[in-house]
Amino acid sequence: MPSRDPKSLAGRHALTARRLGIPIVDAPQSIGPSADVLIDGLFGTGIHLPLRDPAPAIIEAMNATGRPIVAIDVPSGLDADTGMGAEAAVRAAATLTLAAPKAGLAGVSNAGRVFIADIGMPVALFGADQERLAALYAIGDVVELIAPRVDAGP
Repeated sequence: MPSRDPKSLAGRHALTARRLGIPIVDAPQSIGPSADVLIDGLFGTGIHLPLRDPAPAIIEAMNATGRPIVAIDVPSGLDADTGMGAEAAVRAAATLTLAAPKAGLAGVSNAGRVFIADIGMPVALFGADQERLAALYAIGDVVELIAPRVDAGP
């Protein structure tokens, strides 16, 4: 999706992609039939619901491809704090969440398998969660977060 401001971060990334020979095309019509996987990075964690056009059509087209989708940080359309918007959000096979787990990903099937990536932020920035994050980061740069199993009984 092209940036409205060529000097914005998204605009600068688009320029870098073009310089690398990566084509930039309009969504949703441009989702190529030869794509093996889709990378979802439409929004950041601070989106405000409800989504505005053209976002719903792009998300619908991505979901309709039947191809695996990997979401960056949170599936587009999903509120990172609450999980609201899941019914209209990207249905990811996997989500690579950045820096710290997002509360809105807990128990939301749209996120698929959830991984956390250490992107170099000091754990001291996370207050009460810093010890837990340090323990995750000690495992590796990318760690799969697995929800605790609920035991059905003996």
